[in-house]
Amino acid sequence: AVAQGKLAMVFRAPVPPTSALLPAAQMLCGVLGGSSVSRLFKVVREVHGLCYYAGASWVRAKGMMLVQSGVAPKDEPKARRMILALTREVAGGALDPQAFEAVREAARSRIAALRDERGLALGFAQEMVVLGLPPRPETHLARLLAVKPADVRRVGRQLGLDGTFFLTGGKA
Repeated sequence: AVAQGKLAMVFRAPVPPTSALLPAAQMLCGVLGGSSVSRLFKVVREVHGLCYYAGASWVRAKGMMLVQSGVAPKDEPKARRMILALTREVAGGALDPQAFEAVREAARSRIAALRDERGLALGFAQEMVVLGLPPRPETHLARLLAVKPADVRRVGRQLGLDGTFFLTGGKA
């Protein structure tokens, strides 16, 4: 039996959905925890073996970043400290070039997929209209592709830890 818990960390920044900084917030999340080349995956999971998975996502409607990882209870304190340190690093504008390009390529792929999936395209358009954003996916892609490390630093300076939760099934 493997004991495992879920570490969830919520960071907030005053970046409403209509903010010009939204694409930078999304880039921050992608570089931090959006793929197998992200900082969380490479450092916390691959180098230190402290988690089973790690990811970050920006919740547009709430102006928050959600970082989640699967962690053994014994490794939770160390994983938490490492995630905080990596979040500060990326929020400071240290954007690994490989992860930066991975975020851009993933966005290009998602936009291309919308052309073939009517349901996804309608869902995207509906979310954008509800949030007061342009419904054209290409607009969002262009904004993301224009993000610079200085933009990420502007978001990062405003980012603060709002809450941390560690959920586990009981004693390991």
